[in-house]
Amino acid sequence: MSFATTFRRIEMTLDDFGRKQLPFAAALALTRTAGLGRDEVIRGMPQTFDRPTPFTMRGITIISARKTRLEARVLVKDLQAEYLRLQEQGGLRQPKKRALIIPHGVALNEFGNIPNRALQRLKRKKSTFVGKVRGIGGFWERDEDTGTVTLLARFDGPKKVTPHPFFFPRVETVMRRDFDSLLGEALEWAMRTARP
Repeated sequence: MSFATTFRRIEMTLDDFGRKQLPFAAALALTRTAGLGRDEVIRGMPQTFDRPTPFTMRGITIISARKTRLEARVLVKDLQAEYLRLQEQGGLRQPKKRALIIPHGVALNEFGNIPNRALQRLKRKKSTFVGKVRGIGGFWERDEDTGTVTLLARFDGPKKVTPHPFFFPRVETVMRRDFDSLLGEALEWAMRTARP
């Protein structure tokens, strides 16, 4: 979003001293607005996603504005953006390797995911195997007493992901709601604390 017209409108009301403080105040207001946008996205993630991990929530960050570069950004770090972009925009979730691994009978962690290295541990157990049973490929466990098998996690192909816009709407709402008042506060502070 651009606030260039807001800057020009305010600049016309200021004297020379105020105009000199405007870039600093604008950078401060842009950075504070971006920070509020980041906080709003993080606060809203548990309402959008089922138990987002701390790693996912730490992926939302900002780049601060400077008086020489009047632009602040709310963004998602690269690793988290790989999967959050799909949640925001929808599309096809592609397997990283040969297939998506969908939990079925395997114990999940507190965030509803297969724990790290759980599948490697399963492979090492004598009672588990990777293969197809009744046309379903995945991780299976065989009961040594009865010979019955239980599906622990199945292999699946690409999955369609329904978009859940959580990032852009929240950031835009904060920018529209808070920027003008934050700019006013920042300009007042800059003029009050600047050396004449």
